[in-house]
Amino acid sequence: MHLQRENIMCEKCIIADHPQDESLSILQDLLNQGFTDVVWIYNSYKCPKCRSLDGKKWKLKDFIANLKYEAPIFEKSHIGCKCLIAVKNINGEERIVDFTGLKQSKHAFKPVEKVKKFIDNINPFKKK
Repeated sequence: MHLQRENIMCEKCIIADHPQDESLSILQDLLNQGFTDVVWIYNSYKCPKCRSLDGKKWKLKDFIANLKYEAPIFEKSHIGCKCLIAVKNINGEERIVDFTGLKQSKHAFKPVEKVKKFIDNINPFKKK
């Protein structure tokens, strides 16, 4: 079975040569810590599927429920997705997660708006 550009996943493809979505355990930990909401942050300047998800919100428990492949980010978008999600708690704290897990960069705990501004500034396709 070959992967197409749409959101089609097969067990062999996930195990083989493609990057693994390792976000599930981090998201489960965040849920257990009282984080409740997820916001999608578009970070794939060429992908219309990801662009359509930008700003979309979920309850964290719903975002990780009923997964077929235990790959919450890839299942919402596509294998190899470089987008981020902001996970928030009721106190307004945020954690930024991508398919590799919790981001530990200098941008990891900044509000979503600052992360989006950073991404926009490095976008090579942005019109000046």
